[in-house]
Amino acid sequence: MRLVAAILLLLPACGPGEPDEAPVRLDATIAFPPNDTILLSLPARTVWCRDGHSLLIESLSPEGSGLLVRLRYRDSLTSDSFPIVIPEDTAATPAAVVGVRFFLHDVPHGYALDSGRVLVQRDGPQIRVTGAGKGVESAIRIRAELASREVPIGTDTVPCDFAR
Repeated sequence: MRLVAAILLLLPACGPGEPDEAPVRLDATIAFPPNDTILLSLPARTVWCRDGHSLLIESLSPEGSGLLVRLRYRDSLTSDSFPIVIPEDTAATPAAVVGVRFFLHDVPHGYALDSGRVLVQRDGPQIRVTGAGKGVESAIRIRAELASREVPIGTDTVPCDFAR
């Protein structure tokens, strides 16, 4: 019996410890007319696109909400202000493509911003983004604002080809 009691006392010490630090997050505020505001704060990570001239910031939840920001640049990714363009616009460089997915009253909504700007601040192996723009979803013009703290720039690469 004493052995069981000792094991039960030691079990909490065997579990995972406190995380070293909170995960890096990308925050968004989505103003969905007429009266709804959706707030997202999701873990963020970056991956390079295999095209050699894009960085993808992924901020996704297992429940389905998320933000994707693709930064297209010319020679190298530096601090700059990127105009937001639609995903089909493959010629504009530098440019940012921003996709948003969220749930409102248990109904999924998703759209791409088609106007606005994303300010990129790169500091060595980290990047911070802030931005605002608008897009259309279900014939409704929706405004979104986004901001991150310093997100580590990863080394992984993925294909970032646009597919309809």
